[in-house]
Amino acid sequence: MISMAKMTELRKTVLEELAAITEGRCESTQDQMVGRFLKWEDWQRASQAVQRGLSAEERNRQPAFLSPPPGWLPPLS
Repeated sequence: MISMAKMTELRKTVLEELAAITEGRCESTQDQMVGRFLKWEDWQRASQAVQRGLSAEERNRQPAFLSPPPGWLPPLS
């Protein structure tokens, strides 16, 4: 668990970055996000897990068309 001092420091850093972004005093937001992504292995592993899950779902998914219950759709004629 993160200590209160560390949490307060993290919040202060995030708020300073947000202020810099809104005032246009920093690098682009995209550059910051890419930098953080490259630095943090947890983000990389999480994105790989999501990508693998989506790929597996795409490969294994076979469309299942269900008929609507009677009376749910108006008559076609």
